[in-house]
Amino acid sequence: MPNSRVCFLTYHRADYEHAMRFTEEFTGAWQRLIDRGIGAQMAGAIVGSSNHEYIKRSIRQTYLRDSVVTIVLLGPCTWSRKFVDWEIAASLDGDQQNSGLLVLTLPYAHSETTTHWRSRLAANVESGYAVFAPYPSDVAELSDLIEQAYARRTTHLDRIDNSEPLRGRNAYCQR
Repeated sequence: MPNSRVCFLTYHRADYEHAMRFTEEFTGAWQRLIDRGIGAQMAGAIVGSSNHEYIKRSIRQTYLRDSVVTIVLLGPCTWSRKFVDWEIAASLDGDQQNSGLLVLTLPYAHSETTTHWRSRLAANVESGYAVFAPYPSDVAELSDLIEQAYARRTTHLDRIDNSEPLRGRNAYCQR
């Protein structure tokens, strides 16, 4: 039986149906996937703040507190979503412990999906901190990828790149 890990799921809102299928397919007794979708549900004080440290700390304490790995479901416009950027930044900026970062390409996403990455996501894939993989074919494969991301929280800690300022607004993306 795979290890039990709590994972936070982040994705572009246009990929909601794919995220729900992912959750149904891979959530089980062996792990939990947290899908809190910060956007509209996030407190106005967080969304309206210009204090990046406050935003990251608030997201971490409110939305990521139980998770040890953040899973990014990568579709064609994921790069353009400010809340995805904020969730990744908060995942990499833990006071006590950073989250592992696992980037999964959605099955319908094309190879050009990676050409528009926001630099925070790209930098952490390129540095080797984030695990980057195609959509998993089964629970065992996903479990292995989660374990890789979990391990890199300590083995690749020096490779985290969280130097970019938070994205101030969503970018235009044509699907």
